[in-house]
Amino acid sequence: MNRGGGRQRTRGVLPSSGAPRTVAVARALGFAALLPLVLAVPSSRVSAEEPAVPAMNLGDDGRIGAFVVAGPYEPRDRGKGSPPEKLTLDDRPEGMPREAPLAGFACAATAPEPCARRSSAEVTKGGAIDLRDRLRPRGEALAYASVTVRAEAAFRGYLLLSVDDGVRVSVDGHPIFTRDEWRPPRDDDDAVPLDLPAGRHTITLELHQRDGAWQLGARLVGASLERPAKLVIEVPGGGPALAAQKPTKVRFVRALDRTATMLAPELVISFPEGAPVGLDTHVHAKLTTGAGAAYDVDAGIADVSESTRVSLPPVPLAGADGAKLTARIGGVTEEATVVLPSKVVAALARASRVLAEPRPADDPGARGLRALDTRLDVELRDARLRRFLAEGDTDRVALESEADELDELVTALGSGRAFEKRGAYRHALLSNTDGKLSEMGLYVPPSFYAARPEAGKEPRKHALVVALHGMNGQPMEMVRWFFGKDDGGHDGYWEDRHMPPSFDPIDAFVLAPSGHGNAMYRELGEEDVMQALAWVKARFPIDPQRVSITGPSMGGIGAAGIPLRHPFVFAAAAPLCGYHSTFVRRDVAGKRLSAWERFLGEDRSNADWAPNGRALPLYIVHGTQDLPEENSKVLIEKYESLHYPVKHEHPDLGHNVWQTTYENPDTEKWLTRRSTTQHPKWVLFRTARTRWHDAAWVHVP
Repeated sequence: MNRGGGRQRTRGVLPSSGAPRTVAVARALGFAALLPLVLAVPSSRVSAEEPAVPAMNLGDDGRIGAFVVAGPYEPRDRGKGSPPEKLTLDDRPEGMPREAPLAGFACAATAPEPCARRSSAEVTKGGAIDLRDRLRPRGEALAYASVTVRAEAAFRGYLLLSVDDGVRVSVDGHPIFTRDEWRPPRDDDDAVPLDLPAGRHTITLELHQRDGAWQLGARLVGASLERPAKLVIEVPGGGPALAAQKPTKVRFVRALDRTATMLAPELVISFPEGAPVGLDTHVHAKLTTGAGAAYDVDAGIADVSESTRVSLPPVPLAGADGAKLTARIGGVTEEATVVLPSKVVAALARASRVLAEPRPADDPGARGLRALDTRLDVELRDARLRRFLAEGDTDRVALESEADELDELVTALGSGRAFEKRGAYRHALLSNTDGKLSEMGLYVPPSFYAARPEAGKEPRKHALVVALHGMNGQPMEMVRWFFGKDDGGHDGYWEDRHMPPSFDPIDAFVLAPSGHGNAMYRELGEEDVMQALAWVKARFPIDPQRVSITGPSMGGIGAAGIPLRHPFVFAAAAPLCGYHSTFVRRDVAGKRLSAWERFLGEDRSNADWAPNGRALPLYIVHGTQDLPEENSKVLIEKYESLHYPVKHEHPDLGHNVWQTTYENPDTEKWLTRRSTTQHPKWVLFRTARTRWHDAAWVHVP
């Protein structure tokens, strides 16, 4: 399916006739469907007299690591008071020649000034070239990017593009693919079929920028999406840029054995951006401990086509903290220091002994946190600490804090008592969907412990707020945010591992599920949230009529989407800066859609599920600078047209409205003071699938 409902065109020029013809391509449901539609291009044989051109191998995932880039070319200014011209890929703005000038300009790839209307060899970093940073367009603009592919044998496969907004692909001067629409940069968003005879072939990309980010990333893969074995790329005039590029990625893995007595360092060497042809990839590694012992490994030649693993001799953990790791390859030297606090080593050793025992049986009748829950929390902490050490984490404060928590859990598990942690805490959830551990943050209010009921009496029931993190967010980070503790001086990864000493207490539980990472709280993500909700209800005195939900950005989408698909489960929702309709997206709005495309769009648009919200008050916040505001207004307007309760605010802010919203204690009060009924007199329920089949006492079989 073509993302966003945009149109794709594949255009080719037949070498025999020289006359262009248009080939219509149906939207492909998979890469295999594109294979019969590849267009052959003529071979360009290599002459023995041609001078050598700087060449690179493809990256280990087929990444093209360098392009020659020319631009930006901008529309003519039509004078004061008149808007500038609009551009398309068929335009030639002022100063732009008929053919792209992709060589012969003195603009170094590392120059700090922009390469305006010039060509330069640009190397990728992190899989893409930031064209906005390199070319610095003032607004709408066009640019060219070019690379020469040298095929030792015939190649049949795909060019996978990660670009925005528009692109036209030509091979040896023959246009074969065009897509020109508003869209964000997404990995492998376009799959362009290629059929190249042996020889040299020039791939040229005409790029159309409208606004926002502007990036260029590309991969060449075979018919089965594998890295091609007999392709290299050439970058005319790119010698200095390629020589300055650091193509090698050396990762140190510091694995502990299961008993936590030995350290087994390992090197993982890869070439994600590709390596210059002829690069010396001989690997030499060394480990020097604090006691002065040194271990040298001559690991031979690294493979430029895939990751190479090199094991260093195991060393005792005593003295390993502070050990130096050094690797040298291709003129590049990488160094790292082993961070291995003794408290962490001791905690892992204790955990290894209790984890050697089988998991206890689940006892659904047990009160409080059961033995299985504590065991899963031990497994989660053990896996986290081992992963941090393997990745070379240097945050000693966070490492030792988790080691203390692991020790507490191991002690509780060994004594056979339930583990109770007050305040905010990270818990493990054994996913029903894949059987793996996921994380969730849980805040337990002090009032729960302060008023324990007498034996035989029911405990007082509490309100619960489900807080959904945003894109790339973490559960404990979201707990901090909800309590108004978003720390602008640190990233979310740090916030997730560093809890404040205390929160201003509230009389409610707060649950922050992981939502299967960036699953958009759909399918697996939705299942994760609903399972976490059931987990909390089974263990704590939660009032089922006072469960509310909130979240920012991606979490805002889920905070509206989940309760609208599960009516009468949630008493209120506060979706912040969310996106609630596919049809207001710029790459969809105004497009002619087929019936099945419209069905899928409605299925993923919260505004189209709004009729289910009769008993779900909404509190929506969307900044006026977070454009387009219609992403939230479409849900607001739908609620207002249905005469459903909706409160909305539009501060003069960008995307981050969560900081001011959650810092205001009225937000928590609005959520926790709402209540819903489990037995309404009548139910209005709209659903598209039997996946969502319950609304109060209504069940769709």
